[in-house]
Amino acid sequence: MQFNISRDGQQYGPYGEDEVRTMLEQGQLLSSDLAWKEGMADWRPLSQILPQRGEALASATRVAPPPPATKASGSIKGCVLSFDPMSGQGYISGRDGNRYLLVRSNWHAGRAPMPGLDVDFVADANGHATQIFIEPSFVTRANMSKGVLALVCWFVGLFGVHRFLVGKVGTGVTQLIFSLTVIGLIVSVPWVIVDFVMILAGSFTDKKGNPIVEWW
Repeated sequence: MQFNISRDGQQYGPYGEDEVRTMLEQGQLLSSDLAWKEGMADWRPLSQILPQRGEALASATRVAPPPPATKASGSIKGCVLSFDPMSGQGYISGRDGNRYLLVRSNWHAGRAPMPGLDVDFVADANGHATQIFIEPSFVTRANMSKGVLALVCWFVGLFGVHRFLVGKVGTGVTQLIFSLTVIGLIVSVPWVIVDFVMILAGSFTDKKGNPIVEWW
């Protein structure tokens, strides 16, 4: 059973139950600190999760030092939840169940961060994501632009090339097959026109449902 601890907006952990009890008794944690473990619907005070033990637990108002930070071991996989270009910050949801602060200076990719991108990163002791890279499966996605995709769709869209470029192989093949027959063109021509409009509008997505929004 692993607990994540939150105090004043900072997250710590995860810690085992025995480790949490020890830190409570030593005053490193307070009974008012919020805690969460897998299976819980929301964060709750430690006093409501673990039985109180000793005076250290009862003193929820006294000042305690921050819990000891856990060091990340190796890289973590995750997904960008949000990113504000104005502030240069956002959040990444790690596959370890924690959220990490994303700072633009720690981003190592050719394009700006955007929600939905799968990433590989290293977390520091303060819960910040560092050394952030786009996952290899998103290389095609990351290098694709709306402008290039629109041109490809306009000139060779009947052959499904624009769909192949974003990983939609199945529908790309379908468009190609339709375009090989006169009757099939009745379906493929309007289909390609709709794709072209969606690309220009920024609502055309790759195979994972992520929109292609940047022009170049």
